[in-house]
Amino acid sequence: MDVSEYAHSIIGFEEGIKITSATLLLESGTTLRVYFKLTGDKTIDEYTFYVDGVEVEPVQKNDRYYVELDNLAAKNLDKMHTFSVGGLSLNYGVMSYIHNIVFSAPSEAAVNAAKALYAYHVAMKAFFG
Repeated sequence: MDVSEYAHSIIGFEEGIKITSATLLLESGTTLRVYFKLTGDKTIDEYTFYVDGVEVEPVQKNDRYYVELDNLAAKNLDKMHTFSVGGLSLNYGVMSYIHNIVFSAPSEAAVNAAKALYAYHVAMKAFFG
């Protein structure tokens, strides 16, 4: 399993806000979620957020905010997406999440789950073409 080409990248800078983390939710659908934190005097309403060029509203969770992309098709789990606010962008995808898990190895269970998700994607890509 080679997922090195899917390493995430952060490009640019936006005064008063930073990306703190990104995660994957596997519930009834697959969702990518990216968290931001205010670091300056601006309010969240002074920023405009985009996912793949489409404006989205951030959601507050504790002292951070997140934007997400949901209902990702199994055959497209290798697609990279752009999460941006002002001059700050994160290129990230499901395979980026898998890459991070495999290379950081937080636990054997997490690595096994990442490998299973990768195998699921490969099977769905073969099935759907």
